[in-house]
Amino acid sequence: MTLETPRMILRSWHSKDAHDLFEYAKDDRVGPIAGWPPHTSVEESTEIIQTVFNHPEVYAVELKENARAVGCVGLLIGQDSNFDIGEREGEVADWIGVPYWGARPDS
Repeated sequence: MTLETPRMILRSWHSKDAHDLFEYAKDDRVGPIAGWPPHTSVEESTEIIQTVFNHPEVYAVELKENARAVGCVGLLIGQDSNFDIGEREGEVADWIGVPYWGARPDS
């Protein structure tokens, strides 16, 4: 599934997103508050895309202006979550790259 707004696209993650993912996920202000350690290499980010982000309801947040993945949003059920939750419970997971914290559309 793809969801499109005037400024962004929510879409599946692709291996080509590894450099974008690493750019934002290496920042220690992002991962720890989301429940995971900062990424240490593009290779690690590639592996995360292929495993952790390889779920039907996990989406890259892509900015239309530059076609870069700048964040992630997803629904994780049971053991797919980073947290100790029951099999019938879910987590709405999200993060956005630090340069986009508090960003507002141009008026």
